[in-house]
Amino acid sequence: MTPNEINRAKAELRKASPWLARKWRLVKLKDDHIVIKHKDGYYEIALSTCETHKKILDWVVHISQKKWATRQIIELFVLHACDHVSKRA
Repeated sequence: MTPNEINRAKAELRKASPWLARKWRLVKLKDDHIVIKHKDGYYEIALSTCETHKKILDWVVHISQKKWATRQIIELFVLHACDHVSKRA
């Protein structure tokens, strides 16, 4: 995905639902990590472990096994991670 495509996808997600716009705040970039806020605290993923699409997919599988993981959280993680990969290309 190009940065423009990612920004359009983010805008569409926010527009789709006010609820999802609130969810957007649950997954953020902080320094060199993607930080997921959930009911039990925070889950940090180093961007250095998201440098390929295969590594991102491995994280999706890992995150999806967490009790707090939702489809929206996973989608937002993927958007942030893919944005990181596209900036490196």
